[in-house]
Amino acid sequence: MQAQVDAFDHIYNTQRPHQGPPGGRVTALTAWEATEKAEAPRPAHDLIRRPASRPRPAPAPAPAPTDLPDDTIIKTLTSNGAFYLNKVQYMVDGRRGFQQVLVITDDNKTGDTITVTDLQGEILIEHTRPTPGIAYVGNGRPPGPHTDKPRLSPKS
Repeated sequence: MQAQVDAFDHIYNTQRPHQGPPGGRVTALTAWEATEKAEAPRPAHDLIRRPASRPRPAPAPAPAPTDLPDDTIIKTLTSNGAFYLNKVQYMVDGRRGFQQVLVITDDNKTGDTITVTDLQGEILIEHTRPTPGIAYVGNGRPPGPHTDKPRLSPKS
């Protein structure tokens, strides 16, 4: 098959008349060789070069409370604001990447509630424990950047 493609390329470029308007009916190879070649673009010397972006380092964790109840653990969120508990990923908030949170599992009477708070006690999310086989629990918000204030459309 490659031999047939090579033969076709040879005939197409060296024997068949070129269909372009200038220069009459010459072959494609002749038209290519007669065309002035442009040089590759080069960056201007006066441009400011910025260093390559590096991932932001995780901030030093705040001192964690030491007197926690038995059903409360401390977790550090991933860069996208999630944590893992019993092989299930729970999404908290993408703006809280690398922060520590308190995860309270109510395993007493109800046995189904998981509450996530910041270190000051503000509730971030609450969930019921997912059924077996579920590996991801979202935070109920649509994906993408979130703002607290509505913005005007740039076309307004």
